Order: sequence, then C-alpha cells, then structure tokens
Amino acid sequence: MKLEFWDYAVLALYFIIIAIVGYLSTRKKSDTRDYFTASGKIPMWAAAISFMVTAQSAATFLGGPQKSYSGNLSFLAINIGSILAGLIVAYFFIPAFYKHKVTSIYGFLQVRFGMFAGVGGSIAFLLGRILASASRLFIACFAFSYVCVGEVNVFYIQLTIVLMTFAGIAYTIMGGIRAVIWTDVMQSVVYVLVITITLIYLLNTISMSPGEIYDILSTTKVDGNPKLDFFHTPKEDETYWQNGYTFWAIIIGQTVFHLGVYGTDNDLAQRFLTCKNSKEGSKAAILGSVLGLPVQILFLFIGLLLYVLYNETNITAGELPPKGQKVFLHFILTVVPVGIKGLLVAGIFSAALSSINSALNAMSSSFYSDIVKYKYADLDDDTSIKISRISLIVFGFLVGGVAILLTPDNTDGKSSFIDLALMVMVFACSGLLAVFLAGLFTNRGNVTTVWLAIIFGFVSVYLMTFQLTLVEINFYNICYLFSLNEEWFLISPNFKLAFPWKMVVATFFGFLICISVPSNNLQEESDA
Repeated sequence: MKLEFWDYAVLALYFIIIAIVGYLSTRKKSDTRDYFTASGKIPMWAAAISFMVTAQSAATFLGGPQKSYSGNLSFLAINIGSILAGLIVAYFFIPAFYKHKVTSIYGFLQVRFGMFAGVGGSIAFLLGRILASASRLFIACFAFSYVCVGEVNVFYIQLTIVLMTFAGIAYTIMGGIRAVIWTDVMQSVVYVLVITITLIYLLNTISMSPGEIYDILSTTKVDGNPKLDFFHTPKEDETYWQNGYTFWAIIIGQTVFHLGVYGTDNDLAQRFLTCKNSKEGSKAAILGSVLGLPVQILFLFIGLLLYVLYNETNITAGELPPKGQKVFLHFILTVVPVGIKGLLVAGIFSAALSSINSALNAMSSSFYSDIVKYKYADLDDDTSIKISRISLIVFGFLVGGVAILLTPDNTDGKSSFIDLALMVMVFACSGLLAVFLAGLFTNRGNVTTVWLAIIFGFVSVYLMTFQLTLVEINFYNICYLFSLNEEWFLISPNFKLAFPWKMVVATFFGFLICISVPSNNLQEESDA
C-alpha cells in the first residue's frame, strides 16, 4: 500500500505551515551576529527544544522503535550518559564560550591555543558533520521513499536525497539560526503529535489491557536479555567492550560520547550561543538533554507495542514485517489508515528537515567564523552573509552527495539506523573532545598538538573500525612484550569495540597528545 490522496494532502498542509513559520522568522534584516546567533534573543526553552529535536533526528524516529522491537530497553539507558554530559557542558563548556563571546564554539580554541587551532577544529567539525549529516539524510530518505513507493529502490532513495537536499538548502539559506530554531519548535509539535497518535492507534489495534501487555513483555527474552531490561548483558561469546549498551558502556562510554557531541559539535552547541547569557545557555543544555528522555520512552514504547502486535495477536492487515530496520515503516505502510499515514510521513520529514537545516547553518557559521575570518577579518555584513550562504549551498551539495554514495551499500536495512548515525560522529568528536578538555581543564597544549590530537582522533577511530585485525595484533604484541595477560582486559581473541569505547580510547590518547607540551598562548587568553 502506498500513500493516497489524503496522505499527500496532510503532507501539503505540513509544508505550508513550515513555509509560513520560516517566513515569519526571517522578516527581520540580519547582520552576521543575528544570522549566526540570533543576537542572543532566543528564549531558553526554544533553544532547548531545538537542541532536543536536532539531537533526535530521523535515526531515533525510525531506529528507536526498532531497538525495543528487536531487543530490549537498553537504548533508553543512554540518557544517563546524555544527561551527565549535558550537566558537564552546562557548567564548564558554555560559560567558557560566553566568556570569550564566540560566534562558533571553535573560537574558544582560537583564544586558548592560537588562531590556527580554531581552523583545525572547524575543519574536523566540517568533515565529521558532512559524514554524520549524510548518514542521517540517507536514513530519512530511505524511509520517505520506502513509504511513498512501497519498496526499497536505490533510484527513488537517491531522488529523494536530491529533493530533500534542495529543500534544506532553500529553507535554511534565508533565515539563519533564528529560522532553524523556530522551525524546530514547530516541528517538535509534529513530533509529539505523531508519537501520541501512533501510540493511541497501536493500543486500539492490539485491544489488550495494559496488564496483559506488561505480562507478555515481562516474560519475553531476547538473546538471553529480558525485554524490559535497561542494560544489555553480554552473551557467552561477547564481552563488555563489544556492546555500547552495557552498564559501564553507558556510564563511561555514552557519557564521553555525548560530551563530545554536545560540547564540541557546532551543530548542537550553536543553540546554546543563541540565548541572552551563559546562564540561560546552560539551562538550555540541561533542559534539552532531559527532554530527550520522555521522547525516547515514547519511541521505545512504540517498538514494544509493535512487538506485541506482530507476535502476540492475530493481526491480518499486512504480512509480518521483514527482517532489518523496517518494522515501523512496515507498520506505517500496511496497517496505518489513510490520513494518519500522511501525518507519520510528515513526522519523518520533520526529523529529516530539522537535521539538515541545523547542520547546514552550523557548517556555514563555522566556515565563516573560523576559516574565512582567519584570513579576512574585516569583511562587512553583506559580504559576510553572502559568503556564508554560498558556503551553505556547497555544504548542502556535499552532504547530499555523500548520502547518495551511502545508498547502494545500505539499502538492505540490516544495519542499525541508530548505530550508523552515532558511529560516524565518533570520527570527528573524539579528537575535538580531547582538545576542548585540554583547553578547559589544563594550561598545556599548543596549535601543533591540537592538530595532532584531531588527526589522531580520525586515524585511531578508522583503525578501530576498519583495520581491527591490525589493532588486535598490536594489542597482543604489547601484552606479550610487557608480560600482561590479555584476559585481564576481558577481551576475547576476536574482539570488537563498540562505538562508545572507540570514543573513550581515541579521546584519552588524543588528550595526552594535546597536553604533551606547555601552552604558549595563556597570556593571550588572559588578555582576551
């Protein structure tokens, strides 16, 4: 079953509403400060909502239900790390950003280590953000095309990527961060409305009491883990290092990972710079990280209800969902009635548009503030905004191009949407977090070690991801050389590292690299 007339009517109404919101938020003529930080006039609650919506993305919209459908509630536990990271960012990172009145967070690296350090931070962010945004765009367009045409087709996915890219560029280019944030606020309403309607419809379709549903779920196990457990317990052939949702992976790994994402990724951190002062920005960081919890609970609850629907009822409206990351899409396509289906597709589009709008604005902001101004410091506002808009278009094409390249190898839907979206962020955030921690908590490091730490982050994550055999051989050689027992590290002969542990390893050694020399820029920082 494909979308029908009333589904497209709902989508058309959604497009009209976001166009109106975008127009109303862009009527004021902007200078560069307003274009990039909204002149510090965004309310704290709006910045927090925008932060939450962007952090969720289409990966959570689709991957959240899949996680609880095929597994348990361990994905919910990452909110422990998320909230801890939000508190650290609020109390240490944001006050430093406001102290130095930066437009892009990599301006802090310029002040702390030297001008060229900010360039390095910006380049790392741009590379990582292109990869991360491309993966999120692919996920959204995979879903959008699947629901619209009823099948997984490379051509339709790539066509959707092209259309979504142009829509994101056109919508973002005029209004800057102000348009992005207020559109996110509107889309959060769509988000909540879609989730609520889906839950109500699922409960009515299942026709079981809450007690009956709980009894089914509480007695179900998946790979030896109870379905309602919050932490993943490793299987006999698995170690704690191989899964990103075990207890210590949550407490340590996910906290470090989210600290990198919230504190060193300009795509999310730019929200905190739009508030009137650091106190309001810090409140936005804390509130935004907390708001993610109830939203994820609702998405995971959808997945649990889908499990009951497809495994414990005699539903006849459609076949059982195919294996892979398509259970929620299959439900939308085969079970949800006309009209509501269009609203759910609007929710997918809402998550996708929020992600690409925010990313393009953040990349253009960082490119201008940290790279262009490094060479041309005295540009007038009109020229600055023109350069920012041109760079935004270029970055849009790059994101769309990488998303198109991702399509042929990921259309089977077997890879976890969430793990794909999160993993690519580790490449840039590990090195960036290392240098931000060095800048905030030590008086050591210089431009050279900043660049070395950032490069180490990319290279080490690449080796741990794609050259694991080489890493494994070196690990056992080190153990042999120093007479260490590899079993002390709870590592099996064929071990794999989950993405939070890759982040921890790369950040730790990147931090040591960054602080390996004294700082030569402390006087400049104190004078700033």
